[in-house]
Amino acid sequence: MTLMLFFFIMLFLIFIYRIMDKLDKFLENELSLSNGFLSEEYSHNNSPSQKVILIFGDNKLTRRVKAYCNSQEYIFEEITEINQINSDYKYACLLALSNNDVDNLTISSIILKVYCISCIIALCNNQSNLKIYNEFNFEKVLFNGEIDGLYDIAKEFIQNAIKNKV
Repeated sequence: MTLMLFFFIMLFLIFIYRIMDKLDKFLENELSLSNGFLSEEYSHNNSPSQKVILIFGDNKLTRRVKAYCNSQEYIFEEITEINQINSDYKYACLLALSNNDVDNLTISSIILKVYCISCIIALCNNQSNLKIYNEFNFEKVLFNGEIDGLYDIAKEFIQNAIKNKV
């Protein structure tokens, strides 16, 4: 009797294993198909040759920079969190222009080290944090000051990044 029970349990386990194996293969195929559709959708909307500009922050300076990008028909992404970065895009540069130094440093250092985007311009709002900014060797560090001057520097930086001069 015990041997028969053992035999039925083994058959049941083998049966369950085969069902789970087929389910795994089915799900794997369905997920790869759906990801294929997403990548096709991406390739139609944004060709790999186009470079995307990342803009972090929400203030008068970032609004002017976004307006400039729109006027020049540059593709840009406004990000508020690091998880909004799409690894499929080819990014030209990052402009970390928020009014918070901790946020600017955090987003810039992650972009530099994880996503290997070295064209970074960051806004330093507090002079005492300049030493920290300099340790990261960002392309440019701006000091919080007159908006027009900062805007002109950011505009020139974007032009150079798009033309691969940065």
